[in-house]
Amino acid sequence: MSGIAGRTNYSDWNKKANSLLSSLEKEEEEDTQAAKDALGHDKYPNSEDEVIEKAKAAQIAKVKKQLDGYKKREVSVVQMLTDIFSE
Repeated sequence: MSGIAGRTNYSDWNKKANSLLSSLEKEEEEDTQAAKDALGHDKYPNSEDEVIEKAKAAQIAKVKKQLDGYKKREVSVVQMLTDIFSE
C-alpha cells in the first residue's frame, strides 16, 4: 500500500480499523441477544430480588393510577364549586 509522501496513511488505516471494530461489536451484540433469547433471560427473572422489584413496580403503578383518579375527581369538584359561586 502506498503512503502519502512515502509515509503510512494513518487516517486510511484508522477508517479500516473503526469499520472492523463496529462490525465486530454489532456481531457480538447479535450473538449476545441470541444467547439471551435461547436461555430465556427476557422471559424469566434472574434472581429473587428481581421478582420482588417487579412486584413493587406493579404495586406502584396500581397506586399511581388510583392517585391519578383521585386527583381527577378533586379537580372536577373544585371546578364545580367555583362555578356555583360565580353564578
